[in-house]
Amino acid sequence: MTLSPNSIQYLYTCAAHEDERSLCRLELRALFGIDPEWPVFKSSVAIDPSRSPFIRERIEVWYEGDCVDDISVQAANMPALHSSFKVLFVKTNDLTAAEKINYEGKRGIERQIGLRIKGKADMRHPDHLFWGGDAGRTLVFRSLC
Repeated sequence: MTLSPNSIQYLYTCAAHEDERSLCRLELRALFGIDPEWPVFKSSVAIDPSRSPFIRERIEVWYEGDCVDDISVQAANMPALHSSFKVLFVKTNDLTAAEKINYEGKRGIERQIGLRIKGKADMRHPDHLFWGGDAGRTLVFRSLC
C-alpha cells in the first residue's frame, strides 16, 4: 500500500526503563492524544523527538505492506536514485523473544529490499537512508531527526 502525500504517517520508536514505562506512556498520551502501541507505533502527528527523553526517532513512512515481499515490490517501483543509499532495519529491543528478528534475518530483509532499489548502494556514507521496521512491514525514508 503506497501512502498518499495527504496522509503523512510517522513511525516512532520509544525506549524506557521498566520503572519509567508508565511515565513514558503518560507522556505519549499527552503528546499524541492516544495510548500508542509499545515500543513502535505510527501516528500522523509530527512530534520532534527532542521533546521527549523516551522517543528515540521519528521516521516518515513511504510504503507499507503485509510482508517483506510487498515492500520489495514497492521499492522496485521507486524512481531511480541519482545518489547512493543504504537500507537499515529499525532495532527494537522491547520485543518478546518470539517477535525478535535475529541479525541474519535483519540483514536478509535489508538485502532483499535494497536489491530492488534502483541506485548505488553505499554501506559507509550513503546520501539516503531507507529504514525498515515492524518486522519488515514498513519501509520508510530517512530519519527526520
